[in-house]
Amino acid sequence: MVIAIAFIGIMGPSITNVIISLCITKWAEYARITRGLVHIERHAEYITFARMSGASRIRILWRYILPNVLPPLLIVIIQHLGDAIILVASFSLIGIGVQPPDPEWGAILLSSRDFLQTAPWLLIYPGLAIFITVVLFNYIGDALRDALDVSR
Repeated sequence: MVIAIAFIGIMGPSITNVIISLCITKWAEYARITRGLVHIERHAEYITFARMSGASRIRILWRYILPNVLPPLLIVIIQHLGDAIILVASFSLIGIGVQPPDPEWGAILLSSRDFLQTAPWLLIYPGLAIFITVVLFNYIGDALRDALDVSR
């Protein structure tokens, strides 16, 4: 995350720069996951049979590999959305993300921290919204994993 913080520090605080910095820092993780999934599928027996039957590489990729790689990758992406929400809110909370008056939970927490003694609900409700959203994304990812029966 140091690279993301440095990028935001250089480019300036905005939601676009926060999203770009998260994409820059997270792409290697998704590339590694995708490569592992493709490697597993590429060495499956049905791929060998498809090659022996004369299927082209593009047909094997679109017909056999991609449909088997997308569900587990989609599950990982949905489960990581909670992490992204927490990171965006954290960047805004420390002052390098979205700046007030733009509506973002971390920015709301940043602008309401001075009112903790007099109006604690200004901090409680955005924090609760972040918590509920992250938990829901994790539950959606778990339910999707169970529905797609990805057991690798």
